[in-house]
Amino acid sequence: KDYLDQSQSPQDVTMRSSKYSNAKRTISDLSDWGNLGASFKYFKQWSDRFYSDLTISSSHYFSKKDLSTQFDFNVLDSTSVFTSQNNKSLQDNNVYDFTIRFDNDYLLSSKHKIGFGTWLSNIRTDYKYIVNDSLSIFDKNQSGFQAAAYIQDKWKVTDDFELTFGLRGTYF
Repeated sequence: KDYLDQSQSPQDVTMRSSKYSNAKRTISDLSDWGNLGASFKYFKQWSDRFYSDLTISSSHYFSKKDLSTQFDFNVLDSTSVFTSQNNKSLQDNNVYDFTIRFDNDYLLSSKHKIGFGTWLSNIRTDYKYIVNDSLSIFDKNQSGFQAAAYIQDKWKVTDDFELTFGLRGTYF
């Protein structure tokens, strides 16, 4: 997890419109982002020629950006006008992934290794973009499911040359 503060202290802004005016701009720019992940792996050797690998994993990526600009303007003439303007935006982004993989290898011979397996994954995203604490510009939540299966052959043609070929099918 990282926390980044790129805020700027109040800065004087020169105004051309009035000899007796002054303005200050303050920027608050805060970012909070990171990821959290965990996995479990199980390996089983069934025989001298056949083994399997099961992996279960979960991850969460998050990013939150809070940006605001405060602009204070003061005219020091007969009207003595003071005005203040604040613009603020918030972006909140989350990506969740849960995956299960099951891979197998079978040593057909010293030159051929057959691999086959499946992969299941559920991915969910949540993204929000809000302006001035009340105007929701974008609020999107989506989920996707992906399943895949494959089979391949690693063929050791010579000591210096190996070919891998196979088939893979994916459903989303």
